[in-house]
Amino acid sequence: MGAFGTPTTLDYLAMTQETFKLIDAVCREGVANDVWGVAEDFNTSVHLGAQENKDLLGKFLYVYRERREHFNFIGKFEPTISLHYDEDTIIDIYQLN
Repeated sequence: MGAFGTPTTLDYLAMTQETFKLIDAVCREGVANDVWGVAEDFNTSVHLGAQENKDLLGKFLYVYRERREHFNFIGKFEPTISLHYDEDTIIDIYQLN
């Protein structure tokens, strides 16, 4: 971090190849911006609206999907955890390195 906690170029370059591939897969899939995101140190119920109440520490990428929906590119990655948003919607959560 730079002065006053502002990110520097080096902070943005700290992405692992695996993280890059996962974000690239989300983009290739054409997933809308309102159904995926990145979060750090959060509660799944409070932050994502999940039915399960879990505290997750670290950086994570999350993707909301319909229960029967399958993403070709994202499907190559195994979620760290999958939670329920409602009866028809799943939240796949991937821990980022």
